[in-house]
Amino acid sequence: VDGIRAAAPAADYSPAFVNDVLATPFPYPPPTMFLLLPFGWWNMQTAASVWYALNGVALLAAVTLLWRLFAPGSGALGFLLVAALVMSFRPMQSTIELAQWNALALLAVLLFWRDQGRALAGVWLGAAFFLRTFLVALLIHPIRRGAWRTVATAGATIGGLTALAVAAFGATTCATYLGTVSEGFLPLV
Repeated sequence: VDGIRAAAPAADYSPAFVNDVLATPFPYPPPTMFLLLPFGWWNMQTAASVWYALNGVALLAAVTLLWRLFAPGSGALGFLLVAALVMSFRPMQSTIELAQWNALALLAVLLFWRDQGRALAGVWLGAAFFLRTFLVALLIHPIRRGAWRTVATAGATIGGLTALAVAAFGATTCATYLGTVSEGFLPLV
């Protein structure tokens, strides 16, 4: 947020952006601060370049994993088909245009899928949870299969990363996320 404030004068912000982004203490799960923290060390151009490169590598890895998991033995033509399908998917185009981290979330989900049946799958699911919290619904799969090590590892990953974030950034900073999330749910109660 401080980087955003420094990048342009306040007059350049819409009132909605100020209320939704700048006035919100931290709108993401606390452990994501570990992912975002290094970007605060660079100027906006360098940070954006590194962010796009990171997302590009994640997208390439996700396409490769999709190909290996769902089109094994299809060769280069299969890889190109998988890449074309991913790149023609409008939400992925929006992810690239808006520099969102959905490619990272997709990669974490695919790694979870690849490693299902092993405890490591829980690590990937725990990481995916922090990128897109609704992905916790994927816990249904190992629960139904009785893969309790995966479920326990996902819980331990979520709990461990949250504890590290509280230790690194403080309970007050981390609690601001809960306030941000609860604002969205309170009108429903």
